[in-house]
Amino acid sequence: QKEVEIYTNDEVMKLFEVLESEKPRYKVLIKLAVTTGMRRGELLALKWDNVNLEEGTIHVKETLSHHNKKFIFKEPKTKNSIRIISLPRFMIDELKAYYLYCKKTRFQLGELYKNPYNLLFHTMGGNPIFASTITRRWKEITRKAGLKHIKFHALRHTSATMLINQGLPAKIISSRLGHSNVMTTLNIYAHALHEADEVAARRIDDIFSNEQVK
Repeated sequence: QKEVEIYTNDEVMKLFEVLESEKPRYKVLIKLAVTTGMRRGELLALKWDNVNLEEGTIHVKETLSHHNKKFIFKEPKTKNSIRIISLPRFMIDELKAYYLYCKKTRFQLGELYKNPYNLLFHTMGGNPIFASTITRRWKEITRKAGLKHIKFHALRHTSATMLINQGLPAKIISSRLGHSNVMTTLNIYAHALHEADEVAARRIDDIFSNEQVK
């Protein structure tokens, strides 16, 4: 596997700062991409029925694609992609605020409000969002943030690498990403795992060096 493109922690923080001035749906969608590692199709298919704000989890059940301008909801390709993802505390708060925003919008629009699929992210007409729309908006956001442009899918890689750098086992990361098996994770993120392993070796070295000093 070739080395994947990612954002550093500092670049992620800069991105999140810029997102504060974005439309709520794009702000939340992109933050979820970074914090959960969900695929774009999984994010666009996400329904409020699959979000548990009390437990702080998202149940990934479907993915969204389109063909001949028709939207297609279907189960992910592998059974491992059907999964429950735990959310960080700040993301639970973000989703609660976003839910209230959507509720307020529904109240303001009254009968004009449409969201037949109960989606988190949809157009003003209630339809799912095209993947191409996300790609276009993502380019605009990275330019506005003054960041190098990476593919939207690279936010998934960024999420995984952040977890690797925090020392989480590959098996846990694999389950979170919905990979078919842990070897997929090991192959894709071999470079990041190698760097994390070097850090681990240096830390062990520090322990023994400190013991020798005593």
